Amino acid sequence: MRILERAAHDPIDACFFRSNKSISPESTETLGYLLTMKREDTVDSTHIQSAEAEKPQMSSSQFWRLIVSSFLGTTLESFDFNIYTLLTPLVFNRVFFPQLEPAIATIASFSIFAVGIFSRPLGGVLFGHFGDRIGRKPTMVFTLLLVGVSTALMGIIPAYESIGIWAPIIMTVLRFLQGVAFGGETTAAPVLVSESTSARWRGTWSALATTGILGGVL
Repeated sequence: MRILERAAHDPIDACFFRSNKSISPESTETLGYLLTMKREDTVDSTHIQSAEAEKPQMSSSQFWRLIVSSFLGTTLESFDFNIYTLLTPLVFNRVFFPQLEPAIATIASFSIFAVGIFSRPLGGVLFGHFGDRIGRKPTMVFTLLLVGVSTALMGIIPAYESIGIWAPIIMTVLRFLQGVAFGGETTAAPVLVSESTSARWRGTWSALATTGILGGVL
């Protein structure tokens, strides 16, 4: 059987469920069984067949909706995240650091930019955990909302002349939240796609979801 042959070569692949969640408890048990086998042992089809039987089937329309939404979601978040790079030397250095010399103000603005970069790994770990617990789809929806709200609030922050030092502080907090959300989206999207496609095309479709990062930059 195809699933048994797959299990012999790739036990992890044989335990994946095509769902919006990560590996289920049943497949985890199956994975443990396969990983503790010796190479010369015979695979017990009971463990593998139960995992294969519980895989929900995905229609063609659902599959393409998943691929397109993952790509577009990553693209939008990437655009929201990287638009800060363009605005930093043009707007933010004058709006949030007018009391500093132009060069120093630009450096200070880019330091806030760095906050978003360094918070991305935290977002990947945090939302990866919640993706395992509550599912990839609700996690991705939340990250989209978080990065969208953070970006919108950045556009309405009062200038330094209005609220003083609180302006760059609020910008830093929002940039941190934006980076966390972006890190969560860029990890959840390819994982969701990989869990929902066959082993033959898993790398291809997961890579397509990840290329949304470059789409947002363009």
